[in-house]
Parts: sequence; structure tokens; C-alpha cells
Amino acid sequence: MIPGTEDYYYYHALHFQNERKLKELNQILGEWKNRFRNSGKRKQVENREALFLYSDDPEVTLAYLRREMGLTLNHQQEGKAREAKYPSALDPKFISWESFLDDALGRSSALQNLHPSAFYRFLEGEPKLSTSELRDLLARSTTPDLPRLISLIHTDLKSKESKGFGEFRIHRLLTKTQLEELLVLKADLINSAAFVETYMNRLLPNADESMTASRSVREAYLSRAEKFVTLLPPSFNSLKAHILYQRLIHDRVQGEENEKRFLDYLSLPRNVSYLNPKWREKEPELWRYPADLGRDYRKVTTFLPAQGGDEALVKSYLLKFLKDDRDTTKFSPYLGESWLRSVFAETKITHGIGKPSDWAALLSPAEFQSLKDRVEIEFDRTNQETYAIEDEVILKMHLKNVPKLIVKVFEINTLNYYRSLGNEVSTDIDLDGLVANFRESHEFDAAPQRKTEKDFKLAAIPNRRGLWVVEFIGGGKSSRAIIRKGALGLINRTVSQGELVTILDEANQPLKSTALWVGKNQYKSDKSGRLVLPFSNSPGIRSVVIQDSSGYATMAKLALPREEYRITAGIHLDQESLRTGGKGRLILRPTLEVAGQTISVSEIESAALEL
Repeated sequence: MIPGTEDYYYYHALHFQNERKLKELNQILGEWKNRFRNSGKRKQVENREALFLYSDDPEVTLAYLRREMGLTLNHQQEGKAREAKYPSALDPKFISWESFLDDALGRSSALQNLHPSAFYRFLEGEPKLSTSELRDLLARSTTPDLPRLISLIHTDLKSKESKGFGEFRIHRLLTKTQLEELLVLKADLINSAAFVETYMNRLLPNADESMTASRSVREAYLSRAEKFVTLLPPSFNSLKAHILYQRLIHDRVQGEENEKRFLDYLSLPRNVSYLNPKWREKEPELWRYPADLGRDYRKVTTFLPAQGGDEALVKSYLLKFLKDDRDTTKFSPYLGESWLRSVFAETKITHGIGKPSDWAALLSPAEFQSLKDRVEIEFDRTNQETYAIEDEVILKMHLKNVPKLIVKVFEINTLNYYRSLGNEVSTDIDLDGLVANFRESHEFDAAPQRKTEKDFKLAAIPNRRGLWVVEFIGGGKSSRAIIRKGALGLINRTVSQGELVTILDEANQPLKSTALWVGKNQYKSDKSGRLVLPFSNSPGIRSVVIQDSSGYATMAKLALPREEYRITAGIHLDQESLRTGGKGRLILRPTLEVAGQTISVSEIESAALEL
């Protein structure tokens, strides 16, 4: 063989390998590798040599095989899936309330890691709170049912960091009982305007009661409020006067004027023209806090302030109480002498007590003549305010210097009135050109200075829904009353077609054969009494006219929505189902809204989901 060729090296290497001449074998393999680096035949010889060496040194052979063949030998035996065994319950020490609480408190020196919903259970443990922790808890509390809440508030109010009652929202959320409990612990809260306003709000009737519609509800509230304001210091004289003023008005409407309550009201300092000027000089300390009759307490009591002062109210009470009194001693400490003397004389003269000439001396000639010539046609304040359909209408009138009185009754076509004018019927309605449904005349022979009372039974007003204007005319003067029998109301909700409206009667029962007017457009109800208004291009609260089958109508307010759709969806997707090339299951729960109201998703005609 020719030296240096592939065959030369191959056969010489086999010879040395078979003869186990390892020195010569390694030498020729080295020369072979230098001459032919990527020789396949050389690799065969090397592989044979590795196998020859296994009996002498297995690790060398195995290492060679792993290196040359790229073996890792880390495969695991494939077997049947074993059933996973998990604990049936979590370790309590990791999920207990105490564990969570310790973790929350351990991550902060305050209570920031405690959610307000955890305050109740946290306080059940009666923890010791630092001032900063206590104030943080009170600042974030939203419910007044927390354990030891009043004690905690009392502790905070005593601290130097406190800014007083009303600093935290929770103060305004306390119940009436809690406020009373707090007042026992901290009596000087009676001087706090925030505390007084909060307590007064707790005295208001609940949402199901109306002080406007029910005299009994109004009286019950005023009794509660009056009892409380009598405990207040002079700095709250304005609130005292406000409550007593409203109570005096209520008592007058009930025909139950109370002299003691009237004197309590008069004893409050008020900057009015008819008061006794000497009173201010005698009690300067009391007059440090004069009552402001015009102060607005609607956010506290819902009542309007006294409009135009209280002189008319005070005079009406004096005209009642002075009728049987011999003098004005009870009222003179508070009322100006000349003004009181004039009212005293008027009381006696108009009620026919004694001779007019005896009392005329208390008046100037001009005052007496003015009193004699004055014409009065006044409604008694105890007259019924609202009427049911079946109620009989009787009006009590106070008349003075009216030798002849004409009574007229006009029925108003409410549908035409509301559609044409768009406002409520008031006593200044123009009756010119209208023919009265009823008319009668009455003659009286009382002296011009005397007041008389008379009840007028208006049988001309039938027992059905309607609105009538009753006019009393005499002595060049007229007085009117509006009598409304029955009432209509509505309930509404947004549906897919628009605004669904149902018209109700005075007993809040649905009516059939009804209609609703929006401007010039009329919408009639179906057989079930429901009517649907389309969505509006000009959304907002609108004045509408609603009518029953007889044509009787009233005005109402109705919010008309815009046709705006919105679709949202809740999505659930199991992440473990997301495998390459596989299919996952997605659960979709869509919600369709129009004008903010949820409607059926069946209204969607075609739908697609894009991910």
C-alpha cells in the first residue's frame, strides 16, 4: 500500500487494533486525523476501540458514547396518569381572620390596609387605637352600626386634633338614638350648629310620609321639632322662631290656636316694627341673639322662611285671644303699646263686643273710619285643603261690610287650559267670557264694622273628577278658591320602543282609555292602559298633560330619554383550555342597554364577536 493514503491508514490501524498494540494505534490515528480530519473510516476504528475498552474501563466507553452520540438519558417512563390528591381544606392558620388582620396591620403602622367593610369585625375585638388610627377609622367609616361607635366618636371629640362635630361623614350618618347618646356624653354639643342640624334632619318624616299632603304627619313632626328646639341655647333663636312660626300656622289651620305657644313665640327677640321698644332695654342679654325670620332652613326643616315678616300671623292670633280678654296685659311686655291698642280695639269692634263707640276712643277717627269701611271676604283657614271625589264641598267664609254677596262656580276645561297655556290653574285665571255653571246671591244686614261667619254648601260641584273655581263677589271685592276633585299621576320606565307610561288615578290604580300630550302630539293608551312614547331628539324633563277617559286632565313632569344604545359583556375563558392548535370554550354574557335601562338582547338582529 502506498503510504499516506486512506487505505494505508485504515488497514494499519485495524492491524494494530487487533494486535492490541495501543501505542502504535494511537500514533497512526493521530497521523490519520491530521491528514484526513473528517474521515469516516477513522471514526469506525475509533468506535471499535471504544467498545474494546468497555471491559477494562466502562466509564471511558460510556463517556465516549454520550459525547459522540449526544445522549442525555433523562427520559422518564410513560405510565398511566396518577390521581392527584389535594387537601380538602386550607390550613386555618393561613386564612383565619386573625391571620389576615395581623398581615394587614403588620404592613402599616395605621389602618390603611383595612377596608371599611372590615371595621365592624375589627372593632368587635375592642382593639386599643392610637389617636391617628382612631381618626383614620372614623374618616373612612360609612355605616353607623359599628360597635362602640359613639364611644369612639366621643373619644375623638375630646382630643386636641378634633375639629368638632361634623368633621367626618360618619357624624352626619348617626341615628337619632345615637345622637342622643352622644349628647349625654358630651352635653356641649347642644351648642354645635352641625349637631343641631343633623338631629333636626333625623326628626323629619320618612320618605313614605308627606307633610304637605297630611296634616297629621306635619303636626307630628312639628311636635318633635318644637320639643327639641326648646332645649337649644339663645344662639339658635332663629331656628326656634322658624319652628314655632310653622307650628302657629299649623295650629291656625287646625283651628287649635294655643295661647301658651303663641306667648313663647312672642318672647323670642325679633327685629320687627310692632315690638315694645322697652323690652330690648330691659333684657339686653336676650337681645344679643335676635331671631332672623328670613333665614332659610329648608335644608333642615323643608319649610320656607316667613315671607314678609310675621305681623299678619301675630295679628290673627291676637284677634282671637283678645276677643274675650279685658285688657292686653299678657301681650304688652312684647308688643308696642299703640299697635297693640289698635288691634285690641279692632278685635272688640269687629266681634261686636260692647258698643263700637266705647272702643273707637282707642283709635284715631281716620283709623276707625278705615276699619268701618274695610271690605273683607276671607276664607276660613280651617277649610279643607284637598277633596276626594265623593267629598261634599263646604266653604266657611268671614265677611265684613258685604251687604250683598254673589257666589259663582266655574268648571274649568282642564284639557284645553293646560294644552293652550301650559301652566297650573291659579286664582288669577281669566274668567271673562266664561259662563258660570252655578250662581246665587246672598244678602246680609250686619253692621259694616262687624265680622260674620257663614258656611256655603256648594252642591253644584258634583262627585266626579274635575276642577272648579269658586268666586265670591261683594262690596267691590272678590275672593276665589280652586276646588280640585280627584287626581291623576303616572309611572314610567324605559323599554326598547321608548318610554312606557301608565296613568294612575287618585288611589294609584292604573286607568284605561287614557292619553298623554307632549306639545301638540297625543299618545293614546292600549287596552291595558299602557302607552309608549318614542325616544326624543331633545331629551330632558318635559311638562306633559295626562287625561282620563272623561277628558279630565292634569299636568305632570316626565323625563324623555334619547335613543342611545350600549352593549357590554361579561366574559369567562378557562386559561388551561388555551393550547396551541386546540380549541377553548368562551362563555359570553352580553347586556344591552338603551338610555341607561337594560333591555332584552333579543332586540339585536345580527351580532358578531371579534377578538
